[in-house]
Amino acid sequence: MKLGIEPGTAFGDALRQLLAQVPGYRVEVISDRLVNVYPASAEGDPNDLLNTLVPRFDVVSQRAGVILSWPERFVPELYQRLAASKASGSAQHIDLYVGAVAIGPEITLHLRNVTVRQILNAVTEASDANAGVEAPVGWECSYEAKAAVGSGARNTWRLLTTLPPDWKEHVKESEDHVRR
Repeated sequence: MKLGIEPGTAFGDALRQLLAQVPGYRVEVISDRLVNVYPASAEGDPNDLLNTLVPRFDVVSQRAGVILSWPERFVPELYQRLAASKASGSAQHIDLYVGAVAIGPEITLHLRNVTVRQILNAVTEASDANAGVEAPVGWECSYEAKAAVGSGARNTWRLLTTLPPDWKEHVKESEDHVRR
């Protein structure tokens, strides 16, 4: 495996180069601080929960951590898909790993005709943009196919705490404070 990653290469570009050598995965750079990596087969798969279409998504003054920890509470279409899957016995479900969810800044979003993946990305970007004194938050979802878990597919969702864009300045301020 040979990579042509030079000093100063953007993270998204480096990740694209790396994963280009691993067949079957797609890298989508959403912003300087947000990258989606997923199996290429998931991109257009209507059975993938992240591809669930949502005609309208509105949240006002909600903590980003709460939205990312329990997306089905804020996205009725996702809740309905999970309930229908459970009722049919296909057992597609989400395992949530939830810690302190009342984290991240409060955000307000009004989105139309988006997927669950786009909602989670928008919440993450809004969290980053509105971080202030709060640490921004992000999300991660892993998927296990039916064969790997025995009965039904399993999606595991995790809330991630990230660093604010100006984290280096905060470190320098802390170092300067310690020196005083």
